[in-house]
Amino acid sequence: MILGDFNIDIEQDGEKADTILERMDSCCIGPVVPDSNTSLRSGRTIDYAASICVDLTIQAYEGDTTSDHKSLLGVLVGNKTSTDEESRTIWPVFTLILSYIFDYWGKMEQRTRSQQNIFLNHARPSIPQNLVKLHAQSRSLSFKAKRKSDIELRKEARRLRNLPRFELKSFHKEQLVKQLKEMHLPGETSGLFRSKTKNHLRQVSSSLKGFFSSSGEIIKDSQIMANMVADHCKRLFEAPVMTRRHPYVDAPPVQWENAAEPIPTDWGILPGNQSGFRAGFRLQTREFLLIEQISSYMPNSSLTATAFVDFKSAFDQLRDRKAVIEVHGNLSRWIKINRGGHQGSSVTPTLFITYHNDMGDFMPGAMSFFFADDLSAVLTGQIGNRFKNQRKHLECRLHTLFEQLEFYAILAVQPIN
Repeated sequence: MILGDFNIDIEQDGEKADTILERMDSCCIGPVVPDSNTSLRSGRTIDYAASICVDLTIQAYEGDTTSDHKSLLGVLVGNKTSTDEESRTIWPVFTLILSYIFDYWGKMEQRTRSQQNIFLNHARPSIPQNLVKLHAQSRSLSFKAKRKSDIELRKEARRLRNLPRFELKSFHKEQLVKQLKEMHLPGETSGLFRSKTKNHLRQVSSSLKGFFSSSGEIIKDSQIMANMVADHCKRLFEAPVMTRRHPYVDAPPVQWENAAEPIPTDWGILPGNQSGFRAGFRLQTREFLLIEQISSYMPNSSLTATAFVDFKSAFDQLRDRKAVIEVHGNLSRWIKINRGGHQGSSVTPTLFITYHNDMGDFMPGAMSFFFADDLSAVLTGQIGNRFKNQRKHLECRLHTLFEQLEFYAILAVQPIN
């Protein structure tokens, strides 16, 4: 049995009523509707029950009520029923009973609605009542000034609005000072304004004291610590098992008609939007193009965002070399570095640029600018729309860009800082 406010009148609401009746038929349940209307505001019957294999009768309470819906009284009949007897509700007696129990249950209902159980470590301080009152007064006066277009009222509303802001800022400072004094005390109470407090905490020491093992044991032996770091670095620098597959692996090889003709450009597959480590592609030129691209969006009153990407360990490691880890004077075993290239070599940057020549194709929604091994992607919102719509559109484009960039980093086995 389901009893409640369905907000649909089965006799008056047409298609909505047909939809809910079809849903009831699919669940093998039927409606039980009172004889009179239940909504005092619209005069419709929107409070009823849906039951299955239950002998249920519903009546609407015709007495006084503080709600805009009439109270419902349901009678559920058991297995043993008498066919020669009926029942009726004596409303004066029912009203008299309610007059005795309404105060108690009314208080319990208000208490249930106004209270909520929360964890102590999630508690936050409430704003003082005088500040809440000042905020309400400033908002009311602002609406009044906007409605009447009164300059003096606007000035008064601005003055009244700045006053609670200053008081609220002072209140936050007091709570912050209190939290800083009590942050080292034991207990499970909430850390008030924890996000703001972190900015004032002293940074921990960077010296290495020990390691936590997977079993929870604290390891302070320098030799064991060095070997653990070596194991981690060995897994980090091992040769990648992923390979960049061609998107058309199962397709037959394509025979181009101009395969024998020379490539018209001298750069081959190297992208034209990349500068640095190449003759004729100066880094300063790419910077000027980036600034010009951003400046071209500004006169159109469009939101512009630029994402700067720094690739992790692009070619600053030594391939086929060995390394050793030192912790507090203790040396680990030798580990191999199976990825990266020689730092300062002229071949390694060219290989990096060639390997990532299609990076811009994975991010078609942004203007990509490549500076050696760094990337700058410029995006803008829809030109001509309202500021709110431009902001939403720009957020969606940034989210798409980050997803495409993450996909490319995984596909190319090129992590990002």
